[in-house]
Amino acid sequence: MPDTKQLGPRILIIGCSGAGKTTLALRLAEILDLPVVHLDSVFWKPHWTQPSNEEFLEKVEELIEQPRWIIEGHYGRTLPWRLQACSSVVVLDFPTWLCLYRVVRRAVTNLGKTRPDLADDCPEHIDWAFFWYVAWTFPRRSVRHMYATLQAFAEDKPVIVLRSPKQLRRWLEG
Repeated sequence: MPDTKQLGPRILIIGCSGAGKTTLALRLAEILDLPVVHLDSVFWKPHWTQPSNEEFLEKVEELIEQPRWIIEGHYGRTLPWRLQACSSVVVLDFPTWLCLYRVVRRAVTNLGKTRPDLADDCPEHIDWAFFWYVAWTFPRRSVRHMYATLQAFAEDKPVIVLRSPKQLRRWLEG
């Protein structure tokens, strides 16, 4: 089991789509009795409608002011705020092929259904632009941004970087 004193009451889980952020957040919530916030359910409105930038930032600001949470999701533009507010960070930096495989599997398995970590009425669908983001954009741009932002805003916090499902299992078994 992870060291609960090290993690603290505000845990941020970041990484590529398909890495397992939601699954890890739910598992840690069980272990640590913390509420989980899925940023996808905060960002997306019904029918895959995006909020205004101001609306989304306002919601994130309200969430990070809460005393206890596990927030899972990447959303790079809000990462500095969340890093400043969190007590610890778990980074799932898994291989691109694995993340892409999981995203495709998730889309096919849940096709037409709304997952619990999304807003109501956002059925899973085949989204080629999203697959491209996972396969190309995230590993080539977002990863650099993520680590630079971590360095700038999380210097004084525990940052746990896990690079494989095996490392994640070992860490959870503690």
